[in-house]
Amino acid sequence: MPTATTSSAGPLYGGLEDETPFQSVRRFVEYEDFTLLRLTLGGVPTPATHGFVEITPEREYVIVMDFYTGAQEIENPSSRRSSG
Repeated sequence: MPTATTSSAGPLYGGLEDETPFQSVRRFVEYEDFTLLRLTLGGVPTPATHGFVEITPEREYVIVMDFYTGAQEIENPSSRRSSG
């Protein structure tokens, strides 16, 4: 039985019983595009997707999305310094 990858924050990919690896990079990008669409339809503020473009066959893809003017990157919680 395969084991899940873990980190100090807990289990990562494969940690849940029903997780299976994607069969290809294309399938992963299709899933991410679909997930962003569902989040948008559910009212979660996400950039609207316009599909994806294959750059290198079966290796590299780009998801085309709207651009958010004034958006800020979410800070990595592990990079925060304690103030005490």
